[in-house]
Amino acid sequence: PAVTASVEHNTMTIIKGQGMARSVYTFNDVYSTFSTQDEIFKGTLEPVIADVLKGYDSTVFAYGQTGTGKTYTMEGSLS
Repeated sequence: PAVTASVEHNTMTIIKGQGMARSVYTFNDVYSTFSTQDEIFKGTLEPVIADVLKGYDSTVFAYGQTGTGKTYTMEGSLS
């Protein structure tokens, strides 16, 4: 299968098989390999932190390959 992503349309398209069957999935946000840590933080964690400060309970589950910046995105620089 081939997978393409559209940051502009917040979609991912999976193309599979000889007949080129397509499945399109829409998400709240789609980030590319060119997305910055700041863009990802502001789009995912910043709203959660704002809700926590208002008294809401929250959980963030970060999934991805080792060494790709998940902890840095959630915590920022320790200096």
